[in-house]
Amino acid sequence: MKPTIGFIGLGNQSQIDLPVFLQQPDAQVVAVCDVNASGNEYLGPEVVLGREPGLRRVNEYYAKKLGVEKYQGCRAYNDFREVVARTDVDALVIVAPDHWHAIMTVMAAEAGKDIYCEKPLSLTVAQGRRMAEAVQRHKRILQTGSMWRSDLAARRACALVRNGRIGQVK
Repeated sequence: MKPTIGFIGLGNQSQIDLPVFLQQPDAQVVAVCDVNASGNEYLGPEVVLGREPGLRRVNEYYAKKLGVEKYQGCRAYNDFREVVARTDVDALVIVAPDHWHAIMTVMAAEAGKDIYCEKPLSLTVAQGRRMAEAVQRHKRILQTGSMWRSDLAARRACALVRNGRIGQVK
């Protein structure tokens, strides 16, 4: 059985994250959530994002993948707490505004969900501690996205610095 994913936040960064999660053959996006139903105030007037476009994108992706005309296996939500409460959701992808990361992560861990959360993971050290404690207490997995940290060029630059290849760093 494939792990099921709930996606919270369908703004700018979701344009990168959602396709990556959809393309995972061993997982299934079953829920999307955003307080904004639909709007073009994200990347520019020509780009419409939000809950409804996100839902459409997921269902169209799976319809095409399955070779069917219509797919309706994903549901859309306005309130993230409804996604957190779903017992059939195994993991949450949190791509919400930064000030929501801590509360959503703690609630997700308490609900038994594994979590992928975009950066910054928290706004304060205290929030970060609460998040880490909740994840540890509930034996969950938490990964944070740091976009360029895993990029080959960034990894090469780090290796050059660590190995002293660019000289002494001051």
